[in-house]
Amino acid sequence: MSSKIDLDNAPIRSTFFQYLIPSVFAMTIKALFIIVDLMFVGQGVGVAGLGAISLTVPFFVVSAALALMIGLGGATIMSVQFGKGNIEEGQRVFEQSVLFFLGLASVLIAMSFYWLDEIVALMGAEAI
Repeated sequence: MSSKIDLDNAPIRSTFFQYLIPSVFAMTIKALFIIVDLMFVGQGVGVAGLGAISLTVPFFVVSAALALMIGLGGATIMSVQFGKGNIEEGQRVFEQSVLFFLGLASVLIAMSFYWLDEIVALMGAEAI
């Protein structure tokens, strides 16, 4: 099997599965790591640790989704520019993607700290 994929001439179906299978495998491994981590926290810390994890997982998922969205979109545009020979433009797109995500993350973190009690209550936590 060749290590290169000819995107111009390869059939779409086989190219799709060449990208799909490693992605699904990686997501499955990541899910297994999360489950094992939860088992260790449940055994070591107990219910309070599992509750803390369940409050933080939505923030992790949202931040990972935003990072992937901005990163993959920026990488796609950067690759197109590199393919056209516009190296400086591609580098500029990369820099803008990184700066945009850092700015967005900073705003989301600041908002999270400001409305922390409301967010935690919204997710079902109660004061003890």
